[in-house]
Amino acid sequence: GGGDQIALTVAGLPAAAGPSSVSVQIGGVLATVLEVRPAEDLVMVAVPAVTVATEPEPEPVLGPVTVSVTAGGTTQERDDLLTLHPELRIDEITPDSGSPQGGSTIKIKGVGFTAQSTVRIGGTPADLNDAGPIDGELSVKLPGIVPGRVDVIVTESGRTAVAAGGF
Repeated sequence: GGGDQIALTVAGLPAAAGPSSVSVQIGGVLATVLEVRPAEDLVMVAVPAVTVATEPEPEPVLGPVTVSVTAGGTTQERDDLLTLHPELRIDEITPDSGSPQGGSTIKIKGVGFTAQSTVRIGGTPADLNDAGPIDGELSVKLPGIVPGRVDVIVTESGRTAVAAGGF
């Protein structure tokens, strides 16, 4: 993860504050300060990849993280501003074609799916066959759709993954 841009409201920024004079840490990792607007109490940052050391590879930190902003010799710290979510991604759809009348089962493999995930195929909601993903795979009942290649969209907690023409 990382790479998303966010805006932080920071009261009391020095009038001359700029990207080089403001420091932001997210989950203990230094973030890139993109822009500072002292008159609007605004700091724009790129969220860094926040990981915990594990073997064989570092794992992303998920959940609430502490955000610290230092400007003008003062540090403000909050742990209720930002929650990191897992990546949401569609890796494979099987089968990737079928009858537009619907009714068959398709499997969507990916990352970040939960029991609250919703699926749309060709713009039409698809019902989950199970209570949620099993081994990173959603099983859905194909709804009736228009003939031709259509998008498969998985939505989870306000995030969206799209497989353009995936079915």
